Amino acid sequence: MLCSICSCSKKSKHILLFPRWQNQSRSRWLVEKRHELLSEKCLYSNKSKSADKKFRYPIPWTDPAFYNKNSLERETRRVFDVCNGCRLCYSLCDSFPNLFDLVDGSKTEDVDSLSTTDFSKVVNSCTLCDMCYINKCPYTPPHPLNIDFPKLMLRHKSVETSGKHDVVKLDRFGIDRKLASVQESTGSKFGSDSTHRSATGVSNVDTMSKQSIFTKLMSKNYLHSLYTNMDLMGTIATSSRFMTNLVNWITQTTDPPSFARIILSKFAHIHERAKLPVYVSREETFVRSWKRLNQLPNKKAKAFATKKRITIYATCSVNFNKPHIGEAAHAVLLHNGIEPHVEYNRCCSMPQFEAGKLVRVAQVAIDLAERLCMYIKQGHDIVVLTPSCLLMMKQEWPLLIPNNENIHILSKNCYDLTEYMVKLKKEIGIVPIPELDTTVSLHHACHSRSQNVGFKALELLKMIPKLKIATIERCSGHGGSFGVQKKGFEIANKVGKNVFKQTLENIERCTTDEHFISSECPLSVEHIEQGVTDLAKQAGKILDRAKIQTKHPIEILARAYRLC
Repeated sequence: MLCSICSCSKKSKHILLFPRWQNQSRSRWLVEKRHELLSEKCLYSNKSKSADKKFRYPIPWTDPAFYNKNSLERETRRVFDVCNGCRLCYSLCDSFPNLFDLVDGSKTEDVDSLSTTDFSKVVNSCTLCDMCYINKCPYTPPHPLNIDFPKLMLRHKSVETSGKHDVVKLDRFGIDRKLASVQESTGSKFGSDSTHRSATGVSNVDTMSKQSIFTKLMSKNYLHSLYTNMDLMGTIATSSRFMTNLVNWITQTTDPPSFARIILSKFAHIHERAKLPVYVSREETFVRSWKRLNQLPNKKAKAFATKKRITIYATCSVNFNKPHIGEAAHAVLLHNGIEPHVEYNRCCSMPQFEAGKLVRVAQVAIDLAERLCMYIKQGHDIVVLTPSCLLMMKQEWPLLIPNNENIHILSKNCYDLTEYMVKLKKEIGIVPIPELDTTVSLHHACHSRSQNVGFKALELLKMIPKLKIATIERCSGHGGSFGVQKKGFEIANKVGKNVFKQTLENIERCTTDEHFISSECPLSVEHIEQGVTDLAKQAGKILDRAKIQTKHPIEILARAYRLC
């Protein structure tokens, strides 16, 4: 049957897109509005999913217009209007349901009647996972509508967090200081406190000087920047055995919550039930422990003859919290004839990127790219142990500083760990893998999906004979620091509920002695385990904790090789 709206053959899709308004006049209105927006015969003439969608415009964060609030409001209303007429992303993160509820509840049921204060409800729910851009949105560049929802959310976060000190920092990038000084007419905080002075008669500097030191230290933004500074927290927590035990005692998750977690919840706005990373001692960090491991590569492996050279970028999560992932990767690479070098000198600044602190991110990008390019010029490939860090190096850094040669070189020569192992298998060959008779619930992390390289973790684990794999390709809901905040933890659990449910069903069907919950993202796998435990408790089910283990895919491969 032809669609009565546009005479196309996709009427069923039009109806399924709006199940809440099926057989109602609003469904017709939304479809008509969409066609008006697109000026096309049918929305579905464009592909909603594209495996090769890689084009993106650079982020103009050094342009003062980027921080112009009036310009930002106009662009936000334009994008929201297109999203409201499409609604394909309704089932993704909480940003889109919030947006659509705001529009439906407004006076005119249109974006024009939304207040700018309503925008924060949408912005604060976005974790910059890029799933809407990669998998759903049909209007991304080079489409004339030019919709990049995650980068619009990033712009909002950057305008909110930018400060007067950013003007000086921009000089490092060869940008004229006058360009960074935004005039009062722009309505932006960036580069000048003139806007604040004109509104209140008092400058930001005067206001800050009158605040007590305690007030500054206890402010939400300061505490957020403190606990998302992974290198600072990692250095403090691993400085001594006493500090490691103290930090882990303070951050441990208990039922009921401990007094320390209640204090963290009150002042640092960290949810008292959110599972926080466990730190290891200084000598157990990966950059130190790998030197005590076996350093002799397997001379019988095919890759040994090629003299391949790689550098493992350890990442803050593996270095300070989960060195066993790095040790498993090191053992597997040695077993396959490759002797890796391990490098870690600072975090990739993904937490700062999520908060919109682009100046800080650009500084880190230049320093870290220069360091890693030193190894690339010596013939090394860069293997990254966490997909979020790889996403920064491959996609976000080149968008921030597109003309930096080191960043360009790094983006072309860095690989995810599972991606590299699959590449090694196809190009050279790996040591035959013994059987491993167990089951795995394998989660495809959002930041892995965003890279458009395929489900490499699945390809890797399929190489293991007798391993039973159940894949989960939905968002776990964690979203980095978002998933541990008071306002984000419950949303993260809501978004990840389907993942928890599917994992619990896999565990119940498991007939082997153990079941692995696995993901390339170390934060997601812990969040899934906690969600599964809570879901089973709510249903009155008892889980065999000895049977369930959280593992990175490389740890499962190391287990099959009998290396750990």
